Amino acid sequence: MNSRDSRRIILPVLLLAAAGLRLLYFGEIRGRADFIHPGLDAGYHDYWARGIAFDRWTPPPDQPDPLIRQLPYFRPPGYPYFLSAIYRLIGAAPAPARLVQFALGVLNVFLAFWFTRRWFGEAAGLIAAALAGTYWVFIYYEGELLEPVLLITLTWLALLALGQWTADGRPAWLLGAGLALGASALARPNALAWLPAVALWLAWRIGDWKKAARPAGLLVAGTLLAVLPVTARNYIVARDVVLISSNGGINLLLGQDPEAVADHASSETGNWSCFDYPALLAKASAKAGRPLKASEASRWFARKARQQIIGRPGVTARLLALKTLLFWGPREVSNNKIEELERAASPVLRRLPLSFSFVLAWGLVGGALTWRKRRDTLPVAALLLLLIAAYFLSFLPFIAAGQYRAPLTPLLMVFAAVGLVETGRLAAGSKPVEAVAGLAAALALWFVIGINYTGYCPSEARWHLGRAISLERAGDLAASETAYREVLRAKPDLALAHNRLGVILAKQDRTAEALKCFEAAVAADPALTDARFNLGLALALQNRLAEAIPEFEAVLRIQPDHADARHNLEQARRLLGSPKANEP
Repeated sequence: MNSRDSRRIILPVLLLAAAGLRLLYFGEIRGRADFIHPGLDAGYHDYWARGIAFDRWTPPPDQPDPLIRQLPYFRPPGYPYFLSAIYRLIGAAPAPARLVQFALGVLNVFLAFWFTRRWFGEAAGLIAAALAGTYWVFIYYEGELLEPVLLITLTWLALLALGQWTADGRPAWLLGAGLALGASALARPNALAWLPAVALWLAWRIGDWKKAARPAGLLVAGTLLAVLPVTARNYIVARDVVLISSNGGINLLLGQDPEAVADHASSETGNWSCFDYPALLAKASAKAGRPLKASEASRWFARKARQQIIGRPGVTARLLALKTLLFWGPREVSNNKIEELERAASPVLRRLPLSFSFVLAWGLVGGALTWRKRRDTLPVAALLLLLIAAYFLSFLPFIAAGQYRAPLTPLLMVFAAVGLVETGRLAAGSKPVEAVAGLAAALALWFVIGINYTGYCPSEARWHLGRAISLERAGDLAASETAYREVLRAKPDLALAHNRLGVILAKQDRTAEALKCFEAAVAADPALTDARFNLGLALALQNRLAEAIPEFEAVLRIQPDHADARHNLEQARRLLGSPKANEP
């Protein structure tokens, strides 16, 4: 079969298979509570996109107003704007956005084929497409309101533009590559690390630093064309210079907390979501002793992070090693939801065997074989390696998560496809010994990379908690009660779960049971103001006003501006005839 026949037959089959897997997974998730009521970053993106598309800025009932319109962007705006365009064009129902993302995922499969075939041959292109089409991580993220699928598309567009510049030298391709890199940075600011990497590659390709200045300038110009409108918006809104988003400092601080590296909750910030950013800004301002702008707060968090980096060199070194092992390790480190447990619960995803360890092992073999056997493709291989290295290093000071390495995986798949093809050619030719050596190396690397050196284990409690919150938002009290009890079975001392279970029971007029839950929540975390307030309410409903008053007072000591606590305290004192001597 010649290359034209393979494109006519094998490629359409691969694309149809990729689309079929995605439709099967879509049918599986469309009935879930978090499909309709996404949480954490996905819920924030959904809220933000609806606000842009329809000027509706009412946050979810259980979340504070994140003040997106009044503050510089806390999170990068690229994906929310992409999502808002979908909402404006085809509606904001839960299904259309996911279907668009699944279609984009199939496009990414085609782009993997196109780029790999262009530089490494037809067979490698088809294998790269097969890997991209059946990789469960890609399919999973395409079903979430998160940025990996968009970032992968933009990465391929930048690479294709750079490849075309290599072929014909037209400056417009460099400008286009810069635009794609800038758009990538708007989805994930770490993509800015690709700019110096590509500039270095341009200088190496041209062979003269002075002659490389103009092409590098076009690349930078394209990037700035994409990024500077966001910078201008941030300044106009808040008179604050924030290039893209202001979350860099707090993310850097999270990256220095051993407990936060893979769990994303710091002793400095506690458990929080993006909706809580105004409260975090206020907290930083209170500690700094003056109101801080968003950029100043980011620098304040970053300064605390740098103090920890410099002041604890041993801890810093161990954390760097831990994050390296997590980033390149066999487990999908959780960020929003618990990806590996989501996969285990999915009849579609759990049947897809392709793993990151397999891709990385064959990618390493493919890189070595490219150096030995495919010297004609070294310039493109060097570009891919520079991008992989720059992106990884940009994340090293921060937190580890499978979501963050997903955009690198297609680049590794290019090398993996080359490794598989070249090993097959050696076996089919007159060099079976080299073929066996390549296969043995890949298997050995697969085994070594597949060892979980860090001992990382996804949190069953967090997985049940995410499901419970989504079910609660959907109004399914019975199912959410069951899920919260599953959380407490996995982690009995989780105050948040005790508190939310108490709320669910109170909604069902099971006040005595709810009271016990609130008591357990306060015992587990005395500073959890929601639990103390709910405990006070439950005691007041049982006419135990003398016991309720100290709970409302405790809330006001922790959070003096808690209006509901103050109102209920005054009401309880009035009914009990209690003096105000102990008022906070």
